[in-house]
Amino acid sequence: MPGIVFVIVLHIVMIYALASGLASSTIDLLRGDLETTVVAETAADDAPPPPPPPDFKPPPPTVPPPEVVIDLSTAPAPTNQTTITTETARPAAPPPVVAAAPPPPPPTPPVATTNHAVTANDYPAISLRLQEQGVVAIRYQIAPDGNVTEVEVKKSSGSERLDDAAVAMVKRRWKFKPATQDGKPVAVWQEANVIFKLQ
Repeated sequence: MPGIVFVIVLHIVMIYALASGLASSTIDLLRGDLETTVVAETAADDAPPPPPPPDFKPPPPTVPPPEVVIDLSTAPAPTNQTTITTETARPAAPPPVVAAAPPPPPPTPPVATTNHAVTANDYPAISLRLQEQGVVAIRYQIAPDGNVTEVEVKKSSGSERLDDAAVAMVKRRWKFKPATQDGKPVAVWQEANVIFKLQ
């Protein structure tokens, strides 16, 4: 144990001696003579002047090319000639005239084959008792077979009963020889007055 303590103390003394000796030698080195140099600033006016510009030499003068003269009197005459011809457009021929077909001849009128007078059987019974009279203007169609197929009241008699009786009578009793066109029976429209009058 005393030997270990002695070794430790010896090491501590040696380390201290080394540390203190190195520190002093480092300080001695730093304490050496230092050289300082002061650089004086130079004023801008002391700067050397800029170099002179280079000498400018103008370019050499240009000589215009010689004039070229062409004598047209000695040139050969052109041999190719272009001839322009204009052709007058011919007027278009008028379209052929197509003859219109002649209109068909008007149909022959129908001919009544029955009596168209109003009879007591055609008179409404109530109209007879009320003494109603009047004229009914009608328009009717005669079919190719001679029968009346359609009846229209163009002007009323003032009594609806007499108007209805006229339409019913014409459809039921009126018969015709039909109208013809080109020899064929055709349908036609006719107009008539149906007169209801008490005797």
